[in-house]
Amino acid sequence: MTSSREIINKMFLGQAVSALPRGEMSLSDGLVKALTGSAPVSFDTHIEVMSHLGFDYCCISTLRGREGKAQLPPDFKQKVTSAERAGLFVFALVGGVLSDLMNETGWVSLLVSIRKMPGHYAAAAQLRAERESSVIRACKDAGVSGIVVGDDLGYSAGPYISPQDYDRLVAPAHEVLAQAAHPLPCVLHSDGAIGKLLHSIGRAGFAGIHPADGILPRDAHEAGLVVLGGFPSTDLCLLSPAEVYARATRYAKEAEGPHILGSSTGFLDEEMPAENLRALYEALSDAERELYPDAGHTRVRPRLQTSFENR
Repeated sequence: MTSSREIINKMFLGQAVSALPRGEMSLSDGLVKALTGSAPVSFDTHIEVMSHLGFDYCCISTLRGREGKAQLPPDFKQKVTSAERAGLFVFALVGGVLSDLMNETGWVSLLVSIRKMPGHYAAAAQLRAERESSVIRACKDAGVSGIVVGDDLGYSAGPYISPQDYDRLVAPAHEVLAQAAHPLPCVLHSDGAIGKLLHSIGRAGFAGIHPADGILPRDAHEAGLVVLGGFPSTDLCLLSPAEVYARATRYAKEAEGPHILGSSTGFLDEEMPAENLRALYEALSDAERELYPDAGHTRVRPRLQTSFENR
């Protein structure tokens, strides 16, 4: 019998798995309430919903309430323990360097500084990487299974910076974060069309890329990256449950290479129709049973103390 943690660890190690690993980074309280009818919603309710839907992983943020300090939220360890009891592979979400500087200065000022004062930018990025490294080490001590670095590098038309500027100015800071995470897998979360940066991201030490929005999975695999997500969030929002189920079934059966299935957003809020999310994960579960009928693994799905199954 193989647990969710073992399945995802094997995928990051490049080993074959007889399963369709899947999940989302997080669900909002509003979406969990829509799924369960439970009020108030606790973190344990989140974990119960994730387990019931068949998630193999979750992501716990270190960002809220930190105010730029290299410390974990006070309930972080407790959340990790709760998720692990449910058998989930637990990622910790930490800050990056480019997004951090962008939030501080504005993206226009940041792009100007990268072009006109590259040394100043590189030094600032290194300082932030050193700060986040201490957060990563604390996350490892808390027992997480992997690290997600949140660092948006692009917009819909392409990356903010060229591959050359990434290699010269950003990659050294990212290498610090990936090394701090070692031997745990370190995944980069970045919105936007960053396909041109994939090989550089892989060389910086990242093991995976999330989400797979605007990225061809084969391009990520060629760069040595596991793909997380990919089912279009627009479809998940706008289609009927039956249409979501049909498209998700095709999505699951066409997935190739190391791929952890899920939406192309990963951070889902209450605007996401609850019945469509259920349809997505029902389709992924059914596809797994069809593709791997003799799979020798189990997923822990605690019984909910709500009317979840009947909603």
